[in-house]
Amino acid sequence: MKTISKIVYGFVIALLMFSYQSCVTEYDPKNLNNVGGLLVVEGTISDNVTVVKLSRSVGLGESIDDVKMVGNASMYIECSDGTLMQEMSYEGNGTYSIETPTLHPDKQYRLCISLEGDEYLSEFLSPITTPEIDALEVMKEDRKAPVHVYVSTHDDSDSPSRYYRWSYIEHWERKASHNANAYYAGVDENGQEVILPYDQYPNPYYYCWGKDSSTSLIIESTAKLSEDKIVRKELKTMSYDDRRLSVLYYIKVAQNKIRKEAYDYFLNMKKNVEDAGGLFSQMPTEMKGNI
Repeated sequence: MKTISKIVYGFVIALLMFSYQSCVTEYDPKNLNNVGGLLVVEGTISDNVTVVKLSRSVGLGESIDDVKMVGNASMYIECSDGTLMQEMSYEGNGTYSIETPTLHPDKQYRLCISLEGDEYLSEFLSPITTPEIDALEVMKEDRKAPVHVYVSTHDDSDSPSRYYRWSYIEHWERKASHNANAYYAGVDENGQEVILPYDQYPNPYYYCWGKDSSTSLIIESTAKLSEDKIVRKELKTMSYDDRRLSVLYYIKVAQNKIRKEAYDYFLNMKKNVEDAGGLFSQMPTEMKGNI
């Protein structure tokens, strides 16, 4: 009886292994190798400053490092009353900006792009008022626990939009692990290397500052909640020994209220980019903006 049990058990294991191997096949995407070179427009028309970034998409088999920034476009903002703001200035690296006046809630605005003989227009949309951030908190449970950054906000205005997006920039102070006592000052007229005391160095680098910005999509919706209120939405997490927290740390958070269409677009992008790659992940789907 024991021998039979072992044989049956071995047969079941072999059958399961065969079934597992047979269901994993190579994914051969159709019509996805021609998506390179598409114009990608990223930006939001807002009060004070409007920043828009233009680039070209890369093919499925290409490296993300091959992304090409677009710097030869002509871009401006148009109001529904026919007024045109001055042309946006090019800042480099595919980024265009303009100082925007306060947007009027009863008017609509759109982005106009002229590039290589083609014209691209976004939809005319009315501004959405974004509520203020209620709290920005940096918290940890104990000394060696991860450090969490949270944001909280609410809106009592009965706005039809109940969708949010956040981004941030961060700065931190860094110090060298050791003090230098000398520095290399080059070669003198006799070809001899010159070593001088470090206190004579014109630009000491014992103190310096690091800088970074958000790279992930941070979005949230209160559409299914009884009130338009978000409490402690996590923006980022750092380990307790992260060097950014060793001296001084600063984070500046931007909050935007967005339309449902924009939320659905970013949610789809988040699933395609951040949640893809697993065996049971959903298949990537097409994304369309309002250009």
